[in-house]
This record gives sequence, C-alpha cells and structure tokens, in this order.
Amino acid sequence: MKLFDGCIKTFKIVKNGLFLFVVLFALSCNQSNSNSKRDEINARLSQLQNRTCTEESEYDRLIEDYKNLQTDIVNYTENANKNGESKNNDKTIADIEEKLTLLKVSKLRLKQLKLGGEMRKLKEPNWSNLDEVKRYRNSLVELQPKLIDLQTEFMKFHMDAEVVNESINVVNNEISRSDLILRN
Repeated sequence: MKLFDGCIKTFKIVKNGLFLFVVLFALSCNQSNSNSKRDEINARLSQLQNRTCTEESEYDRLIEDYKNLQTDIVNYTENANKNGESKNNDKTIADIEEKLTLLKVSKLRLKQLKLGGEMRKLKEPNWSNLDEVKRYRNSLVELQPKLIDLQTEFMKFHMDAEVVNESINVVNNEISRSDLILRN
C-alpha cells in the first residue's frame, strides 16, 4: 500500500509540475505571439509611412491599408489587455487618424488639379459653328458633376472650396451660354 501511496504522491507532483509547465509554456507562447504581432504591426506602419502617392488609386489603396492597420492595432490592443498585458496604443491610433485625414485631403487636392487641367483643355468654341458648341457643351456637362462632387468632398473636411465654387460658376455660365446659342 505504501508503494501505491508513494506512486500517487509522485503522480500528483508530476501532474502539478506538468500543469505548471503547460501554463508557463502557454503564457510564454502568448507573450511571444504578442511580441511578434507587435513587431509585424510596427513593420507595416513603417512600410506605410514610406509610401508615396501620385495617383488617386494609390491614395485609395494607401488609405485602405492604413484603415486595415488601424483595425489590427485596435484588435491587438484589446487582445493584449484581455490577456493581462497592459497596452495603450491610443497615440498610434490617433496618429493614423490624422494621417488618414491628410491622405484624404491630398487626394482631394489631386482631384482638384486634374479637374482644373480638364477645364483648361476645353477650348472656347467658334460660337458660330453649332457642332463645336455642342461638343463644348457636352464636355462642360460631363465636368459639372465632377466639380459638384469635389465641392461636396471639400465641405466634408470644412475646407475652403472657393476655387471649386468659381469653377462651377464658370461651367454653369458656359453651359447657359451654349444653350442660348444652340436654341437660336
């Protein structure tokens, strides 16, 4: 019986030791996963900070990548805090919010430049040639909603849309002028 009692005590010690080992191993793996996730997030942030944009599609992709990173940081922080690791990434999240705003504004400025270029390409027609007047008017009508969309986007950011407003007025006046000539 003593041998059996000794085996039970040994088993309990081994079982408790094994349980402690499993818990410590799980905690160290969790810490290791947390550190690797943090390193991955930092690498992605650094990579995004080094990207530049010259086209609208590049801005869209970079904005989307920053949003995805922001979501991952929020999830990482929540998971770390649930697991007892104190993490506070509020400053990083606020910095990403600021960067997103700057990217959106830069994208608007690029759109403004492109639409300004489209307007400059339009040549005033020979007003006595009705085909030229029709083409001119059609080009203005295509440009008009783009300018209105740009104006709306500027207003979302509480930005001065004076240049866009002036462009809309010019386009509207030229459409009216074209309509008068085409009616007569």
